[in-house]
Amino acid sequence: MKRRVSFKDSTLSFGLGFGLAFSCLAGSGTPAAAQAPDGFSDVVIFATNSIRLKKDVSATGDVVTNDATPGPHLDPGFELSLERDVTIDGVARADSVRVKRGASATGGVECNDGSGVGCGGLDLPVFLFLPPFQVADPRPDAPHVTVPAGGTATLAAGEYGDISVGAGASVVFTGGVYEALSISGAAGANVLFADASEVRLVGRLDLAKESTLGPAGGAAIGAASIMVYVGGVNGADGGLDSEPEAARFDMDCSVAANLYVPNGTLLFKKSATATGSFLARDFLSDKEGEFTLDSFYANKAPTADPQDVFTDGEAPLDIILTGSDPEGGDLAFSVVSDPAFGELGPITPIVPPPVGHCSESAIPCGDDGDCPAGEVCILQQPAITSAEVTYTPDAPCPVVDEVPVCPEDAFLFVVTDPEGLPSEPALVGINAPGDTTPPSDPLEVVVAHASTFEIIQDTVGSFILNGSAPCTGECDGVDDVELTFSIVAGSGPSSGVLGPLTQGSEVPQRTASVDYTPNAGFTGTDGFDFQVAGDLNGDLDTDDPGETSTASVTIEVEAIAPPQPPVADPVVATTEMDTEVSIGLSGAPGTGPLPLTLPFAALPAAGSGANGGRPGEGAAGGTRAGPTPIVIGAGWTATTAVPPAFFWEGTPPILSPDGPFTFDGEACVSVTDDFLKGDQFRLLDNGQDLGTTPLVPVDASSLPVGPDAAYADPTYSSGTFEVGEGSHAIDIEIVPPNSFDIGQGYIRVDPLDSAFCSDTCGLTFSVESPPSNGTLGLISQTSSTTAQILYTPYQGFVGIDSFAYGVTDCFGNLASALVDLIILDVNACTNCYTLTVQLAGAGAGDVTSNPTGIACPSSACAADFTQNSAVVLQARPVDEFVFGGWSGDCSGGSPLLTVVLNGDKTCVATFDP
Repeated sequence: MKRRVSFKDSTLSFGLGFGLAFSCLAGSGTPAAAQAPDGFSDVVIFATNSIRLKKDVSATGDVVTNDATPGPHLDPGFELSLERDVTIDGVARADSVRVKRGASATGGVECNDGSGVGCGGLDLPVFLFLPPFQVADPRPDAPHVTVPAGGTATLAAGEYGDISVGAGASVVFTGGVYEALSISGAAGANVLFADASEVRLVGRLDLAKESTLGPAGGAAIGAASIMVYVGGVNGADGGLDSEPEAARFDMDCSVAANLYVPNGTLLFKKSATATGSFLARDFLSDKEGEFTLDSFYANKAPTADPQDVFTDGEAPLDIILTGSDPEGGDLAFSVVSDPAFGELGPITPIVPPPVGHCSESAIPCGDDGDCPAGEVCILQQPAITSAEVTYTPDAPCPVVDEVPVCPEDAFLFVVTDPEGLPSEPALVGINAPGDTTPPSDPLEVVVAHASTFEIIQDTVGSFILNGSAPCTGECDGVDDVELTFSIVAGSGPSSGVLGPLTQGSEVPQRTASVDYTPNAGFTGTDGFDFQVAGDLNGDLDTDDPGETSTASVTIEVEAIAPPQPPVADPVVATTEMDTEVSIGLSGAPGTGPLPLTLPFAALPAAGSGANGGRPGEGAAGGTRAGPTPIVIGAGWTATTAVPPAFFWEGTPPILSPDGPFTFDGEACVSVTDDFLKGDQFRLLDNGQDLGTTPLVPVDASSLPVGPDAAYADPTYSSGTFEVGEGSHAIDIEIVPPNSFDIGQGYIRVDPLDSAFCSDTCGLTFSVESPPSNGTLGLISQTSSTTAQILYTPYQGFVGIDSFAYGVTDCFGNLASALVDLIILDVNACTNCYTLTVQLAGAGAGDVTSNPTGIACPSSACAADFTQNSAVVLQARPVDEFVFGGWSGDCSGGSPLLTVVLNGDKTCVATFDP
């Protein structure tokens, strides 16, 4: 192992871990990207101790463990572990590396000791110094934020306590610097960013399955504009195996941000999709994770500042141009579009004077004589961020009523950073219309900030109201203006009610909170106005101009989304004459049970079944206002984590003293009916909906069976649901009006990697109609939502064939799709390319070609045409559907598309409702 030591920019660091680099660099005031070493922006996954990537993980960018460390490591004895079929589109670097079968790195593996790979000659540490970590220090009384399930909250830059996001809820960061204690989210939580943001956390980041962290919809930013600093540790002691991890993303999470976790493990559970760069002490990705580089530390374009200026007669006007560079470098200024009615002189950079501070006390200084004894004055040269240019009008301004009226003019300029990256052009307006004098300084006034919140129908929303006012100094003292919030009488809401208004506890006060409860069943837009008041001049009232401000709160109450059916994906496959082809089938499960086709009145009358029937249902049916709870019956221990199955039963309103079924850890929870088939059950975990078992045909004569038979028999209502780590309390509810009033069956808990465990809601594949000109093999299920089937054309057949397949989800819902098969005559065309058309979307339509050959889906969805010929495709939606555009090898929004066949191409036409 080679060891190198060097000095860089007066900062001494040996790259042994994050701690030394932090203490040297933190608080320097220099943007983090300016402190990143060369090559660091190429790294997608970085750790100071160890990295472990499990099966089928892919990473675009370099993967680096910085130095040799004593451990413990995520894979004992190895700083970097690449398990089976891991792919890295970049370089893998670490002192000790394990590479298992099928794993690869396109840029090679660089190491000093390895298993499954040749090593030798890697200089360590890989990076001599590390980017600075920004420490969070929110004030003790910073407000906590809780977003209820399904709700939305918007947060301005500032200081907060714990930020908790409910299931399916969203919190939107408007942009800027945030300091908070922690961020946590339930299943499906959304942590979104409307503009470039830096979030600094004292503690942990923890998001449950299917959560999202990244840019808000429509935001003009990417992952590189979002940085989250996580200061928390693993568990209570920071140990490698301690839980919970410092930063944790459960299954199927989506991330588009940069994460910096120096004190613990950054964990991504199964099937994560993450874009950004990811820095941690230890980094662990479960199988099938996808990581794509979009680094916060890459050089970012500078910004040129637009402005308006005003001339006075014919005198030359000196204009100060300004800009900024995210990396803090010197800017070069240049004009890219000259003014029309005047001339610009040369641009002169404005070099700021050096800024100094004493070496120990940090007292501002100009030379050593300004510092205490024994200290020296350290001078630094600030970056050039401004320049001066003179504008001279071509002619004197006309005078109207003794006032010069000067013509409107303008020019464009750009700034360029030290690496030659230019900004977008900025406009300098000269004598902008509507005003002939420079604007005065803005008034120092109280401002109420308008907000828009989204909540789900029949849920309560908790909203944070924001205001601003002038501050003295750091805006953190008792002498600053306090704001008082109030609801404007008569302003609303019109379709709901507000709870008490709670004034914020921060100093100085800048927020208030209020709960909103929509009227039962209401959906649509509601709102109210609020007022912010502050005593700006200290006369003990808020009656003076600028001391009050009013803003509106808009509330969008969204309807509960109806259950969606499953989807089977249409397929177009091509093979040659007398050649079999393996066809991939795929689909997506629905989101819940669809409306029943079996009428409720068809259920058997009370007392007609075995065991005396189930009371409460007559032949005419009946209705109930909501789910009927079945509480766990007696007969088991209150806490359990593994099989065997446990018997349960319940009859409302009897409540068992044992309470819910409780256990700890991530697992599959499976429930099944036991007798008198026809029930349907909903499972809840700590009050949160896990899902519903499929509805099965009614059979009131069925007798109780054991758990193995019940789970194996598809005519019983059974369902399996995945839950993450932590403590769980499972309740079972009958879903009315599809069930009787008594429930009996079994519940069991299995590890996620057990053979019994399956995805939350998978698909079952079946052939609905066979092909006419070929044969099919057996369906082979490859995952919960995919399958393969072998098609063999009849001997000598050439042309078009098809068959239909269906998918059935865990709710019992069925969807079908068509597989179009194109069997080619290999001798028919020697100088041709194949053009294939696929149809997509929830709408319907057809596609034809000129020259003829394609008429999809009525006959042919693929045809051969002469090489390099031009083929015109025309998409025609049917009925009320609309054409949504082309994709695949083609693009555009017009129904008419010209395709030049310089190779085989597939064009996907999308039709939307």
